Amino acid sequence: MLSHQVDLGTANGSSTCLHCILEDEHRQQLAQPDMKELDQNYRTHNAILAPANAVLSLLLEFFPNGIDRLKQEQGFFDGPKPALLPDTDLHEFLSLIREDNPRIEFGAMQVVLVRDGAARDRLPPVLKDSALVLTIAEAKGLEFDDVFVFNFFADSPAGDREWRTMYGKMGSMGCNMDGISYSTTGVKKREQAFDATEHSILLAELKHLYTAITRARCRVIVYDDDREKRAPMFELMERAGLMEVTSVNEEDTPGGFATQSSVAEWYEQGVVFEENKNFKQAAHCFGQAQDAEMQQKMLGYDARRNAQRSPTAEERQALMFDAGFHLVQAGEDGAVEALECFDLANEADIAAGLREKLGLC
Repeated sequence: MLSHQVDLGTANGSSTCLHCILEDEHRQQLAQPDMKELDQNYRTHNAILAPANAVLSLLLEFFPNGIDRLKQEQGFFDGPKPALLPDTDLHEFLSLIREDNPRIEFGAMQVVLVRDGAARDRLPPVLKDSALVLTIAEAKGLEFDDVFVFNFFADSPAGDREWRTMYGKMGSMGCNMDGISYSTTGVKKREQAFDATEHSILLAELKHLYTAITRARCRVIVYDDDREKRAPMFELMERAGLMEVTSVNEEDTPGGFATQSSVAEWYEQGVVFEENKNFKQAAHCFGQAQDAEMQQKMLGYDARRNAQRSPTAEERQALMFDAGFHLVQAGEDGAVEALECFDLANEADIAAGLREKLGLC
């Protein structure tokens, strides 16, 4: 019996080893798959991809080790070139967006992109209150039909000295060196030699510009009121034929960029922002979708997150109270969440009354 058991064990061991050998040979015979770079863009058109690819080329030329060297993307169809508005003041910019309505109304698939939260706070109320407004960082990974890039250069931490390095790239970008179509009177146009250390901030700035441009599926509109800082890139993009100068005074200016969206489209966009934890913009969308409870819930979530990030106890309590105030208006589920907020806000009487109302005493 013992001998049989040993023989059986040996046989099983030999079988296992043979299986391993055959499996190893099979692995060696398998060809390694070729790595393919995806260079076809299915969501936007060539007139947007062209300036985006130009920005990538600048990045690779200035900072060859700053980004991965990949093939330039191509789309399957053409579309309108991004629009530059060098001769348009803010009032005209707003009328360009919607000429036929004194109250500008943006759609769910249009966005205003700004540099940061401070830039958002500086927006005119008609933009801040009527449009989806995101920072460029918040917009990463999201897509919109139309993108309005607002004061990218004016709010840039890079100065006109850094941006004037673009003048040295006119030749390599195949620019038409004839006159440009708008006035640059008083703007310094001295070329600045590029230095990777001195002008290192452009690595992040060009990445931000690329991100802003590529959020759009259909149209990009670039407005900037800093004539000095915008001048080199505006001129480069126009001379290279990558962006088109337009003005509200031109006869061929399209009448009104803003579009209306349905309640369902607004609600769907609200869900997208909620999933991305952008509660403030989600609240805007649910408000447009006429869903008051979801709007209040998002406002409550935004206030609660701000409270959690607040550096002072007094501010935390005030923001927690605001969060509870909004959540208690967001249906029964919201009211349950509001309880914790009122507790953290040291509002014991309000919390006790809410518990009684919910039958949680």
